[in-house]
Amino acid sequence: STAGTCISCSLTAYGLALYQFPGKKTIFGQHILTIVVPSIILTNPSFVNFRYFDPLKIFTLTSSITGYTSVNLLDTIWTFVFPAFLGVGLRGGLFIFIFRQSFQGMPKELEEAARIDGCGPMRTFLRIIVPLAVPVFVTVILFSFIWHWNDYYYSASYFINGVRPITVEFNDLGASLYSAGMIGSMSGGEISRASATATRSYIMSGALLSISVPLLLYIFLQRFFTESVERTGIVG
Repeated sequence: STAGTCISCSLTAYGLALYQFPGKKTIFGQHILTIVVPSIILTNPSFVNFRYFDPLKIFTLTSSITGYTSVNLLDTIWTFVFPAFLGVGLRGGLFIFIFRQSFQGMPKELEEAARIDGCGPMRTFLRIIVPLAVPVFVTVILFSFIWHWNDYYYSASYFINGVRPITVEFNDLGASLYSAGMIGSMSGGEISRASATATRSYIMSGALLSISVPLLLYIFLQRFFTESVERTGIVG
């Protein structure tokens, strides 16, 4: 999902920042609206679309051959991957805005020089823009990874059975430990006082494990993150 976010949002921002075309302001205005619209409004339509996934009615048109009218994507990673590669929602809108702000601050002479040397749009993007925007890419990678890692609302909505993301499992850790017989009895839905100490130990250990990966990422990428904040003007 993080890789898809970087690809889709950076390419969209590249077009919005450095190219002139009819309807550019309208498209950017619609992009701003994706940041304003609350994500909770899209939950039910997204759930139905993933439960009966049929893009462009492809499965319906080929049902006589495949025998399927739709595909169930719930409980699969595609519920996160597809929106990321399409750059939709609050996450996509925010990351496109960050990329666009960075690309607009780059010297236009570099792009013009690359065009004179025969570079097309994609080659210019890969050979000129991406190397200059490494700190911004690192920032988006950090934000996107941690956003997906800590996502509870969509994880709990789309992952119902089987393996679930770490945030959902961590929220139900107490009940899972009781079911596995690793802690004492539960009274009235609550863990008894006798096993409170052991329960806290398990939960604190789980919390440490759950934050270890984002913490290590931030430690190694902190320099790029700070540089990107300075370039894009994101202050707080």
